[in-house]
Amino acid sequence: MGLEELKWPRPEELIKIASERDLTSEELLAEKSASFFAPVRMLSIAKGSNEYPKEVYVRTGYNILRELDEFEDASRSVSIGDKTWAIGRFTFVIGEVARLNGHKKGIENIIRGDDFQSVTKRMVAGAADERARVFIEQFGRGHVLRDLYEIGKEENGKKIQEAIADCTRSMAFGMTTFLEKGPIQTEEQLENYCFQVAGRIGSGLLNKLVEYRDVDKNGLPVKLDDGLAEKLGEFLQLTNISKNIHSDYKEGREFLPNDWRTRDVSFNYMVEGKGVVAQDSRRKMLEKILNLAERNFGDSVRYLTSIPNELSGYKVFCLIPLITAQKTIENMKAPGAAERVFKGEPEAVKIPYGINGILDFSYNIAKFDNGNRTNEWLDKYACNPQNYSFKPEEYSQWSGHWLNSD
Repeated sequence: MGLEELKWPRPEELIKIASERDLTSEELLAEKSASFFAPVRMLSIAKGSNEYPKEVYVRTGYNILRELDEFEDASRSVSIGDKTWAIGRFTFVIGEVARLNGHKKGIENIIRGDDFQSVTKRMVAGAADERARVFIEQFGRGHVLRDLYEIGKEENGKKIQEAIADCTRSMAFGMTTFLEKGPIQTEEQLENYCFQVAGRIGSGLLNKLVEYRDVDKNGLPVKLDDGLAEKLGEFLQLTNISKNIHSDYKEGREFLPNDWRTRDVSFNYMVEGKGVVAQDSRRKMLEKILNLAERNFGDSVRYLTSIPNELSGYKVFCLIPLITAQKTIENMKAPGAAERVFKGEPEAVKIPYGINGILDFSYNIAKFDNGNRTNEWLDKYACNPQNYSFKPEEYSQWSGHWLNSD
């Protein structure tokens, strides 16, 4: 595969472009989430010959959920009351779009209406940073809402609209519950949060897209396991929380359960303290969140192996974040990494050698020999991920075995 197919403008370039014209929905995705852009594009690039194209649905859903995320992550200048108000109003708007029945004037009225525009104006003013500000402002131009409206015109399109609206409501519930209750106290609360904001996307949207759009060899809808799909979403969300410990702390969000800390160690001291006790607390806290994430790894792999090889686009879409998250965890478990993670050092929370090898392998293993080697590789990877390094010099030593016919 030529990785040139996956090239896109960088966020800084898109911010400049946004000062001159509206961003497209695809550019909006790239502006806020360069890491998610590639998997979404793979839904088209790696699509099987009889697989239904799903890129526009996933991109629309992701941009909508990303907008919600920006409301939760707004700066401290925005009160909790304003955040929950914005989340509630925005969720109502998405539901209104899903309820439209082919009235072109109706979607334009929603876009120009007080609900949508008042939320946009308030959250632009309270954006966490420049990238967030541009994303919210550009979202307010209405292109993503028009995309959602157009989906409703397709066969079964209303079902897809409702699936997106359902996931929006689920994420909104998880976010408002967290905002209103404050710092997470227990592991159970953390797991429930991850289910609401990520797990439900797997069962409530992604599995629905497959069921509504793809058929098996007998012409029947492809139905994937909802529980396993949710575990993949939770695996990715917990990894993301691990990566963002520093930024969440700086912005006043506490996702690491209070119950995990020693009672005489405050959250502030645990994050910023200089002594041995603070260092030990940081190491144990990171170990706990990574272990919790890894509990979902086996089920996440099982979800991947359950996806029919014919759905190669969808399989690659799931495979890239699975590998990326696991390798990110591997990096965060390196000796001494806890101190760097809590300081927010980029090399501690990102894959230092990039993801080109992951992109290349994910595409090629799913397409080689009709994907018949993919599940065998996944089974071996699940047992010993460390045996499969994607560092350029090491990747080339083992990948050929899986991607050659000899």
